[in-house]
Amino acid sequence: CSRGTRISTLPVPVRWIFQINSHANDCIREKDDGIRHTVKGRAAARSPVVMVWHASPDGAGLAAAEVHVWRADLDQPTDRMEQLRATLSGEEGARVTRLGGQAQCNRFVVARGVLRVLLGRYLSCDPNRVHLGTDEGGKPYLEDDALSFNLSHAGALGLFAFTLDRRIGVDVESVSRNVAVDRIARRFFATSEASRLHSLQEGERHRAFLRCWTHKEAYLKATGEGIASGAL
Repeated sequence: CSRGTRISTLPVPVRWIFQINSHANDCIREKDDGIRHTVKGRAAARSPVVMVWHASPDGAGLAAAEVHVWRADLDQPTDRMEQLRATLSGEEGARVTRLGGQAQCNRFVVARGVLRVLLGRYLSCDPNRVHLGTDEGGKPYLEDDALSFNLSHAGALGLFAFTLDRRIGVDVESVSRNVAVDRIARRFFATSEASRLHSLQEGERHRAFLRCWTHKEAYLKATGEGIASGAL
């Protein structure tokens, strides 16, 4: 990223939480507007901490012991979306044309644009000068920089997590999503987890499944694996 212009405003309203933790191994969990959010570093050995979302600050310096998490509404007016589209790379622009419906295309544009603006703020450069690589799984990453990040979305909600010199994963799922809880748990969860889930009342089982699922997804996104790999 070519240093220079520091971006201090976002065309899309965002809110954020941050956690100071020298080991970056706590889990942050928040329930808001029917959505369960889970943010995770390399491990989560402690109990979840409920965090409060705050208005976006004017500046966002990231200290070595901090994890920053931002959220944004991915459904934006056309003028804001076009501002963000202008920050995308040629490859990202071409990818938009290969996506499915218009809503999916628009949300991709907003998500990548917000990501680039946030990265530009941390790196003190223009969003369109942020050099992003893509791994084999399609996950974006910064080339030759200590800043690590991850993003996730569910419907119109996007989450963006940032930290330094460590891996990070974030996952968000809608609690209204219909899933085959028992079948998926038997395939991907540990035997003890699946048994515990099955023992819960029907009304509790769905939310408990999503809590466990988002924990796993966030952890495995941090490690670069997938749930289907059987790593958990």
